[in-house]
Amino acid sequence: TAAKKKPNRPPSWKRRKLAEQGGEGTSGGADRDAEMEDCGANDEAEGSAFGSRKFAPSVKTNDVSGLLKIPRVYLYNMKSCLLGTVGFPRRHVLMTLADDSDGADQLLMDMFLSDLRLGFSKRTTASKKATATTSALSLPRSLRHLKPLARHMIQKAKVCNCAKLLQEFCPSPAELERQGELPSAAWDPQQNAAKKDILEYSTPPKHIGDFIWAVFRFITPKKLLGSKHNQKALKCAVMKFLCKKHYEEMTLDEAVFKLKTKEFSWFCPPGCGGEGKTGSGKVPASQQRKFAGLLKRWVLWVFTRVVAPLTHANFYATDAEGKGTTVYYFRHDFWRSISKHYLAGLCGAAPGSIRGPMLEQVKACDFVEAVKKNKLGVTHVRLLPKGKGMRLISNQSKATEIDLPEPYSGNIGQLVRPPINASLREAFCVIQHEIRAVPGILGASCFSDKDIYEKLGAFLRDHKARGSDQKLYMVSCDVQKAFDSIDAERILAMVGGLLRKEEYDLHKFITASTWTKDLYTKTRQTCEVLPPDDTFEDGFRYPHHVILNKASSSRVKASALREIVREHLMSNLVYAHGKFYKQVKGIPQGSVLSTLFCSLYLANLEVTRVFPRLSLAESQDHAEALKFHLRHGAVEEAGGDVAMGA
Repeated sequence: TAAKKKPNRPPSWKRRKLAEQGGEGTSGGADRDAEMEDCGANDEAEGSAFGSRKFAPSVKTNDVSGLLKIPRVYLYNMKSCLLGTVGFPRRHVLMTLADDSDGADQLLMDMFLSDLRLGFSKRTTASKKATATTSALSLPRSLRHLKPLARHMIQKAKVCNCAKLLQEFCPSPAELERQGELPSAAWDPQQNAAKKDILEYSTPPKHIGDFIWAVFRFITPKKLLGSKHNQKALKCAVMKFLCKKHYEEMTLDEAVFKLKTKEFSWFCPPGCGGEGKTGSGKVPASQQRKFAGLLKRWVLWVFTRVVAPLTHANFYATDAEGKGTTVYYFRHDFWRSISKHYLAGLCGAAPGSIRGPMLEQVKACDFVEAVKKNKLGVTHVRLLPKGKGMRLISNQSKATEIDLPEPYSGNIGQLVRPPINASLREAFCVIQHEIRAVPGILGASCFSDKDIYEKLGAFLRDHKARGSDQKLYMVSCDVQKAFDSIDAERILAMVGGLLRKEEYDLHKFITASTWTKDLYTKTRQTCEVLPPDDTFEDGFRYPHHVILNKASSSRVKASALREIVREHLMSNLVYAHGKFYKQVKGIPQGSVLSTLFCSLYLANLEVTRVFPRLSLAESQDHAEALKFHLRHGAVEEAGGDVAMGA
């Protein structure tokens, strides 16, 4: 007799489709249990440190891979520092769920079912539909024995005295000053700096880890924590997470390192044969895969729902000037106080200072008029510790999306503008084109290693040709407050002298790089010239790139460029710590034009102040550049020193 033919098995994509549609062989809870056993059957998740989509990065956990990165970027968000909350955020999943059976179901789904991680804050129409779908699904039978533990967590989270634990493990600098363990954090208004190094008032990561672990142990049942060995391993993983540097990442494999599944008694429900003990007898391979998947999902939930939000809601994480990418943590109350002092110092001139205030706080009535008149967005800034003082770091590549507070709202409500650098792209392209047309107009400024090599090489060859035996030295120095000391009116006059045409043609093209395995493309913009024009190669050298013409051209008027540059320099609005300021001195940092303007200003300083003192003869190669700078006058002096700083 012929052998019985084995029936053909449908492909995996068809089986998944049938399972989603409730096709043949699928039956509610049994299929959900099978899905839990197969660690690779879940859709993508939306994980958050807050239980809120607004602040949440999307965490894809299709296979709960050990290479999955635990998100750390939201540790550096500034918004919670302004709220003044202690403990869990107000919209945290444990704070919003009800202490009942439905709340326990939703918490367990948030822990173990990645495709059901939904936000519990502002719910749009789409999120409401998703919530209805979530409530229609039932909790898998393999997880129902954990409902009492989930209810215990919700109850304990709502009664946990996080403020007391925070003060016990991470006392505020004011308390440490009273105890004599820290020097006084008095602020010197004349120097606009603290009397001691600001980093001395940071909280060590070990203390933060102790605080988080104390909160976690209070809200988590002992059965869910596992054995003492597993508790110690998980605490070590939390410490490692907090000690990571700014751009370092932590994988899920690192988080579950040394955790033993056989020492978690909650894996097996009562009546499954092991009576809640995974270490009794030999466990089948399929059960082990299921336990490993559950453990990874639970550890991921601990880091994204407990460790990250507790850190972010109580501490401000930042790097420091001159300290590399090491992360320092400051209590929110201390950071708000010291930032307030520093911003007040920028708004008021120190006694005896010749520079005057850099910022000016904008009144509510003036702000509404300025927003209606301006086309550019708002500069977002953050403060960076720098010894006893701080440094203002501006970000003009970020789009403006600010919910205006009551004094500033008026009839606007929400301020939405594109990034400032995106609006200045055309002006940058045209000004760069005109600068290239005048050789030497930027003086000794260098923008790449190639520029340094060419200029230094030419100088050394000339020095050798003269037969001079004079020794050469390299001097490293810094211009104090360079961008803050630049005269914006003089820069506007120089820009007006650079724009010699009434209109400019702009063209877009694409550069494709094949250096790596993946094709990398970038859209660029050029002024007046476009390949295959021979002049295109001047200043546009992209080795190992393929240039593609997008056939996209536009024409811009010089008057419009002057107007947007004037608005950028004279009406720059700054948003910091919930308040709006106007920059009244210097030029904005962080824009695409700031480096060009600073180099242009320093070149004027070279021609009008340095060259006469060195008795240098005018070079015929750069005669046009010398005439340009002499035509726009010399950098003014103040108090015997050049206004650019000491």
